[in-house]
Amino acid sequence: MATKPLILVAASAWLLQGCALALIGAGAGAGVAGAQYMESGKAARTYNASLTEVRAAAAKALDRMDLPVRDDVVTDTGRRLTASANDRTVEVNIENLTYTSTRLEVEVKRNGSLVKDTDTATAIVDKTSQILEAEVPGVARPSSAAR
Repeated sequence: MATKPLILVAASAWLLQGCALALIGAGAGAGVAGAQYMESGKAARTYNASLTEVRAAAAKALDRMDLPVRDDVVTDTGRRLTASANDRTVEVNIENLTYTSTRLEVEVKRNGSLVKDTDTATAIVDKTSQILEAEVPGVARPSSAAR
């Protein structure tokens, strides 16, 4: 008899798992212009722009925020920019999804710790978005619905 309540709780959790995600998705839809957040403390956004355009905009955003780029390397999926300032290390991953779709993911860590700075990561994504919208014709805002 003790297993009945456990089965009921497990079934309820399974049936209701999408409700919290739906509420989160509804909240994310209200802020269409903003970055998506990941559980890992990263900020991300997908753009209707080429990898070259997003890379150039991200590099400009870092420069305008006084975060000098130390490394700009080719990866299997695109590019990775590394920058730093004061006690922060910034890693910008730019993933080529298609010829005209590119995902930007930013992680900012405080040096010497595992603490992440999501505010700065979000500011970098937002600044990159502003630069793309101002400088690249036809860059439309994609849906901000989380995957």
